[in-house]
Amino acid sequence: MIEEHTHVAKGLFYPLIDTWLNLSREQRISLGVEDGTNQSRHVHDLRAISTGEKRKPKAGEWFLSGAIVGAYYTRHDLETVYHIARIVRVKKETTYTIIAE
Repeated sequence: MIEEHTHVAKGLFYPLIDTWLNLSREQRISLGVEDGTNQSRHVHDLRAISTGEKRKPKAGEWFLSGAIVGAYYTRHDLETVYHIARIVRVKKETTYTIIAE
């Protein structure tokens, strides 16, 4: 269903469509994708989440958009309203649940 692909909600994770290199060096270090020596790692663990704000993105911000929702970076103030995003590093965990004995 299209609704599943266009749904934006706080707490859901979305892929970065624009390059993670748009993050400031400080952000890359705090997210653990750069260690201060320009060594990149864990870049496949980066995702975007909604901040809960919906407004016109300002230059340097990330926003969510698309038929299949993804995160985009803007270098200029935009005139269209979007869901504002922030970038996080995630860890994939697998859990098991007993469903029958």
